[in-house]
Amino acid sequence: MTGRTQARLLVAVLFAVSAMSIGIRLFWAAQSDSGFAALSSPFAVLPAEMQDTIKALLTIPIAIIALVFVRQFIGMSTIGTFMPVLIGVSLRETGLIYGLVLLAIIIAVGVACRFYFERLKLLLIPRLAAIVIIVVISMLGCAYLFTISGIQVAASVSLFPLVIMAMTIERVVVAWEENGSRDTIKQSAGSLLIALLSYFIMSAPVIVSTMFIFPELQLVLFALAIMMGRYIGYRLTEYFRFSELGKTV
Repeated sequence: MTGRTQARLLVAVLFAVSAMSIGIRLFWAAQSDSGFAALSSPFAVLPAEMQDTIKALLTIPIAIIALVFVRQFIGMSTIGTFMPVLIGVSLRETGLIYGLVLLAIIIAVGVACRFYFERLKLLLIPRLAAIVIIVVISMLGCAYLFTISGIQVAASVSLFPLVIMAMTIERVVVAWEENGSRDTIKQSAGSLLIALLSYFIMSAPVIVSTMFIFPELQLVLFALAIMMGRYIGYRLTEYFRFSELGKTV
């Protein structure tokens, strides 16, 4: 059995299991006295705090699928693979405006310090450790300033992924040195757009409620990831690139 056949079989099984589970639950809900109002999430028995965490976890795969689609089919480049989604998770907790302000401050301070570290000729691991410490100091400073300004986001500042932010700062500087400012700005813009897309996906009440009530949809997302992984055609940006090349030839 070839890899393509195995992939198709696995996708079919995932779709079938998901559809069967959802169909059975809908059938039993329809048979109850309350009708579809009796339909609830399997996680509804958990404490409210745990439910909020599960809701956030259930929406992350949708944002990841969106990221894969943008990179695999459109061809938009980003800094890091899943960094934009993690930033989107952080924005969901801190709030969009204040989260973007916090992100901009951390990146700006970190990149400035990283360029300075280049003069010190530090090795990679100690340099990353220093950047992580800079990120922590920046977060603490922002948390303090937000608190004394009456902005209640300090409790969510800790959700910004420290190591991911440090690696992002490192990659921004490396990309700047190797590829120039133009490509780095493109990758940064692509990362920001996907982070915003992830934020809106994970904050949409319809998506959150649907994924919470029907966690079986995770299997559908799993199947979509496999299907997109089998695609070997051109990306949208490559069509434009090759069309321009054809005109010059």
